[in-house]
Amino acid sequence: MRVADQERLCITLHMVRARAVADPSNQHWIRYYCETYPDMQLILAHAARGFSPYHTIEGLPALRGLPISGAIWRR
Repeated sequence: MRVADQERLCITLHMVRARAVADPSNQHWIRYYCETYPDMQLILAHAARGFSPYHTIEGLPALRGLPISGAIWRR
């Protein structure tokens, strides 16, 4: 992560926890990486594993305030 931050590289995160972005642990690590390594580009694969719209709607507010323009991408 440190090298990705220094070189402004992309890291693609594939979440595997059942509740995806609604899982508090996933929220913690997304926020931690974005705040600790602000020049790294974090890509949340599959729209933060948004296979269940309920989990996505529940979880995305926890990521409010992150620097969307630079640190986090959605594909």
